[in-house]
Amino acid sequence: METARPRLEHRQYRDTDNPTPPEFPETGESVDSSSTVSTSQTLPPFLWKEHAVPGTEVKYLRTTGEVDEALQSVKGPFGFDIEWRPSFARGMREAPIALLQLARPDQIFLIQLSGMRKFPKILQNILEDYKIIKAGVGISGDAKKLWRDCGVSLLGAVELSKLARVSDPSRWGDAKSSELIGRASYPKQIPGQEGSSQLNASTTSLGLKLLGISLAGLAIHTWLLETYALDAQPNPTETEKLDPATSISFPTILQLDGEPKMTLLGLGVRRVSFLGINVYSVGFYADLSKVDAKVLRQCKSPEECINLLIQKTSCALRIVPTRATSYTHLRDGFIRTIQARQALRRKDGSLTTEQEEAGPNQSLDLIQSNNQCDTPTAFKKHQPLHIVLSSSATKPRELRLHQLGTIQDDWLATEFFLAYFHGTISPPLIEDVKQNVEAIWLPNLRVQRGTSVQ
Repeated sequence: METARPRLEHRQYRDTDNPTPPEFPETGESVDSSSTVSTSQTLPPFLWKEHAVPGTEVKYLRTTGEVDEALQSVKGPFGFDIEWRPSFARGMREAPIALLQLARPDQIFLIQLSGMRKFPKILQNILEDYKIIKAGVGISGDAKKLWRDCGVSLLGAVELSKLARVSDPSRWGDAKSSELIGRASYPKQIPGQEGSSQLNASTTSLGLKLLGISLAGLAIHTWLLETYALDAQPNPTETEKLDPATSISFPTILQLDGEPKMTLLGLGVRRVSFLGINVYSVGFYADLSKVDAKVLRQCKSPEECINLLIQKTSCALRIVPTRATSYTHLRDGFIRTIQARQALRRKDGSLTTEQEEAGPNQSLDLIQSNNQCDTPTAFKKHQPLHIVLSSSATKPRELRLHQLGTIQDDWLATEFFLAYFHGTISPPLIEDVKQNVEAIWLPNLRVQRGTSVQ
């Protein structure tokens, strides 16, 4: 969670520096809000021990070695939060994570990630273990930033706001689904904490108290977990999402004639890097009404989730060219896509004789023969082309290219969609879909490094 609190100045400590780290501060220095404010108006010293649960141990960890030693034998559940330096200038890039906080009822770990050359392996193992609960407020946003900045997934994550509503519906049931029930609310509800105001690191212990109560309520409400994935779908009030690379907007819900309603799971740009040209923006949609959340939560990686979606449910690609293009150009691109998939499957030995014969030229013939109208000679700038993959219930599966025609072939239809998540067609699309799929199916998604959709 981003914070505007002043931070102590620090340098990047390396494991090899082996300096004598400063003692964890007992007080924070007073900070003037402006140079003209009198000293009598400065903030009073902050004594963290006055706000921590009695007996709590605070450890400030600057190196991977210190992290490995401190976390070697600790067990969850943990309170979780991250901090980074805020940016106030418009257009300024968001700063990376500076501090990661883990809290147990008797220990608080402040981990200075900005001073480390690599992400501590033992910390990564804890964060990516879905069996170890990590609780926080607004934790989905923190999970996305952790993935973007460090390539580490936060699994076993629990949103305290959701659990508060489940465990005590009489008190929190009327709260809006988007409302975060944060630390400002805890002192009002937890005996003995009235009126206290605490730093995130120490209030996480209070969150753990609420977590214990909430988990008991959650056992009675197991049905909530069955629909947890759908709770994280895009806000219905957000009707469009913008591709930052092209400023092309995509509807968050896609409803085409004769097709099921589909949800936007990610978008990205197709770019010819050596020419510096953005060719088109592409959005990936899926019919989430047919998704088996139980099966998806058993996936071991976001790539596996994407693969499963493509294999089982109706999906769509919305392709919007950044400049006027021709049918011939698009056709050639589709043929190259199928050729690349054939080469990949031939290499791994999974290409059958029938799949070899169902080549790209044959797929082109199918498009032309099934087209009920004159083939368009050109596509205008920003004119969308929709490519729909029918669900696995359709035999054979169909690849429906609206405006162009239909291909009826299980292998060609499925492989065409898988191609967008393997290789270099649109790396931004792959990354965006992975992040959103992971966020939707938290907390039970376990990510394994180094895998790709094939």
